[in-house]
Amino acid sequence: MLDLPDGIDDRAVAEAAGRLGVAVVPLSQHCVAPRGPALILGYGQVTEPAIPAAVSALAGAIRSAQ
Repeated sequence: MLDLPDGIDDRAVAEAAGRLGVAVVPLSQHCVAPRGPALILGYGQVTEPAIPAAVSALAGAIRSAQ
C-alpha cells in the first residue's frame, strides 16, 4: 500500500497511472470508513527490470493529480 498526500484523489491517480501502463487500485474504493488517500500496489507479475520505469510513471501520475 502506498499512502498519498492529503488532498490527492487516489481514484484520479489510479486512472492516470493506468493510462501510463501502471495498474494500481485506489484504496478508497474498498474502504467503508473515511481514510486518507492510498493506492494498493501489486508486484507479482512485474519483472525487476520494469520496476524503475513503473515507479517513474506512478510518480508522474501522482504529480499530475496534485
